Amino acid sequence: MGGKLRNRKTLLNIMVFISFIIYLFCADYIFDDLLKVEGESRIERVNIVPRETDDIKYSIDEINSIQVKWKEIMQVRGWAFTKSGNTQDSIIRIVLKSKENTYISETTSESRPEVSVKFGDSNFDLDKSGFVSLIDESAIKNGKYNIGIIIENGVLKSFIFTNRFVTKTNKILYNRLISVEQKFEVPEETKRISLNVERVQETSDMGNKFIEIEGWAFGEAQNTDNQQVYVVLKSDNGTYIYDTVSRKRPDVTNCYKRLKLNLDNSGFLAAIPKDELKRGKYEIGIYIKKDDVELLQYSGKTVTI
Repeated sequence: MGGKLRNRKTLLNIMVFISFIIYLFCADYIFDDLLKVEGESRIERVNIVPRETDDIKYSIDEINSIQVKWKEIMQVRGWAFTKSGNTQDSIIRIVLKSKENTYISETTSESRPEVSVKFGDSNFDLDKSGFVSLIDESAIKNGKYNIGIIIENGVLKSFIFTNRFVTKTNKILYNRLISVEQKFEVPEETKRISLNVERVQETSDMGNKFIEIEGWAFGEAQNTDNQQVYVVLKSDNGTYIYDTVSRKRPDVTNCYKRLKLNLDNSGFLAAIPKDELKRGKYEIGIYIKKDDVELLQYSGKTVTI
C-alpha cells in the first residue's frame, strides 16, 4: 500500500514538473500574445540596430497616444520606401532608441496611393509604403527616444533615424522631446566653437510649454562623432544647463569641407520646459564636451521668459 502511495506521489510530482516546463515554454505566448489588445504591434528589446543607410524616403505623419481597452498605446503612422522603389514585398519596422535602451516594433501595412502620386516621376508603385505601429507604452522604459525606420526587402536591409523623438518619464509618454536639466558646472567661456543657433521658439504640448532651441555647433578642429552638446542659459538669476539630442547635419560638413572634418553630427535640439525657468532674459550658450575637451561659447542670442 505504501509503495503505491509513493508511486502516486512520484507520478504527481512528475506531472507538476512537466506542467511547469510547459508553462515556461508557453509563458511568452501567454503574456505577449493573449494579453495583447487588438492591433497591438509586437515589440522587442535589442542591443544594436543596423548601420544607417542613405536610401530611405519617409514621413512620420502622426504620433499620438490612444486608449485601446485597458492599455495606453502609442500610435506611429507614416510612410517609407527605399530608393529601389519596391514596396510590394518590403517589411517596415519602427526603432525607438535612447542612450540606455533600444526597441524594435513591427508595423502593419497601410495603403497610401497618394505617395505614388507625389513621387509619380519615379515610376514606382508606392501604394504599399504606408505603415502604422501600435506600441504598448508600458513596455517602454523612461528615456528620450529617437524614432528610426528599418525597411527589409529580401536580404537587403535599410535603416535611417528620423527627426522625430518621444520622451517617457514618470510612466507618461510624451510625443515629443523633453530636455533634462543638468547639475554640473561649466567652465569659463573658452570660445573656439563654430556655431549657429538657428531657431528659438516657444511651443506647447499636452498643456505644457517648451522653449525649443535648435542649431548646430562643433569644436575647433574636432570631428563631431561622440560629441555631447548642451544648451546653457545664463542670466542674473543664475545659469541653467540642459541636454540636447543630436541632429544629422551633412550640410554643415559640406559647408566646411575645407576643414576635412566629419561634422554630420553637429546638429542639436533642446526642448526646455518653460516652467522650470525663472523669469528673466537669458543669454544662450553652447557647451561641448568631447573626450577630455570642454568648450563653452555664447551665441549672442537671447531668450526672455
